[in-house]
Amino acid sequence: MVERSTDNKSFERIGFIEGKGTTTEKQEYTFTDAGVSGKGKFYYRLKQIDNDGTETNSDVIEVDYACNPKSI
Repeated sequence: MVERSTDNKSFERIGFIEGKGTTTEKQEYTFTDAGVSGKGKFYYRLKQIDNDGTETNSDVIEVDYACNPKSI
């Protein structure tokens, strides 16, 4: 799951990317957040849910939108 926050405390689910299964090879995923409007800081993290139900959050990344994201 892809999650977003405006305060780095309360995160909401904004998307889902299907995993590529169990592998030892490096995998790459992309996601475009079409729900951002205006300027400001946003925080993102990934929540991985394993087959056994175990949930793990990634490190949080901070993105500072200094312009209208639709123009990027």
